Amino acid sequence: MNDFNECLNEIEVDDLGSTWFHFTWTKSLKNPNCGTLKKLDRILCNEEFVSIFPQANGKFLPFIVSDHSPIVITLPNGLKRKKKSFRFMNHVATKDDFISTVAMGWNEQISGHKMFQVVTKLKHLKKSLNKLTWDNGNVFSKVKDMKKKAAVIALNEYEKAKADELIVLPIDELGVIFTKVLDTAEANAMVSPISDDEIKGALFDIDDNKASRPDGYSALFFKKAWSVVGQDICDAIKEFFTNGKMLKEINATLIALIPKIDTPNKVSDFRPIACCNVIYKCISKILTNRIKNGLNKLVNVSQSAFIPSRYIIDNILVAQEVLKGYNRSKGIKRCALKIDLQKAYDTVNWDFFQDILVKFGFHD
Repeated sequence: MNDFNECLNEIEVDDLGSTWFHFTWTKSLKNPNCGTLKKLDRILCNEEFVSIFPQANGKFLPFIVSDHSPIVITLPNGLKRKKKSFRFMNHVATKDDFISTVAMGWNEQISGHKMFQVVTKLKHLKKSLNKLTWDNGNVFSKVKDMKKKAAVIALNEYEKAKADELIVLPIDELGVIFTKVLDTAEANAMVSPISDDEIKGALFDIDDNKASRPDGYSALFFKKAWSVVGQDICDAIKEFFTNGKMLKEINATLIALIPKIDTPNKVSDFRPIACCNVIYKCISKILTNRIKNGLNKLVNVSQSAFIPSRYIIDNILVAQEVLKGYNRSKGIKRCALKIDLQKAYDTVNWDFFQDILVKFGFHD
């Protein structure tokens, strides 16, 4: 009992107030005249539980089928059920009444900036889209069925992949390293006015099945409803490139931490995945598409990743060639250093970074 009491003190839990039966265990359930009764069962809770449910209490009911008394915990005035966040279901976009539902909610007259109008209309549209989703069946039960079917398909594909041969990517020839900068025409092209076709191309390039965003809308919603919402989306994005201002409803991101190992115990053991709103991602893709054409000219060939037509696997092959024969005892002396490079996104000197971009010829 001393060990048990020390355990309770260590984890900081205490008895919850209870009523009805005081003794919770009987020696003989079949013999009602047996006088051996003990209080063995308890309801233990911590301070946080008590602060959330201050009026919680327990009841020890009469013995029925067990020699232990059943326990019922009552939570009067408990927490209200949290309203589920909106998530657009892609299958709704294939229904016949999808366009009419979107058009009915989108034609509402909203005053204010273009981006504010878009955000407000998206908010007001959620209720009617939710109704349309549930009118077409229980999504959650369908998802369970599809997961079972997907598991069978994945197993078959895995068995098939094991029999296939490995595909080796070709290695690009190394060229001569030069110091290059953007010319005036390339720099001006990056800051030229945004067109509707450019916005549509960037948005339609986003994958339909990406993870849910903070506002709950997927890229497929905007693609299927482009005839209704397209012009307003283009006007809102053009407005951003004109005044450089973005509403917080659009500039919002969900950070999902994906564990890299089975038992993560520090931040670096997780891979952060940023889920951005579709309009934000569309703006980002427009900027990326304009910049990436010049990166191949500016970035040194030793950087073999994140640049179009370059492959990170080149680094692996180069490392294997360099280290080949390092374990030999004969020959010249040699050593290798394994350097752990930390990601420096949050430690960059932005003034220095801006100066470097100007030196490379980017537009002010």
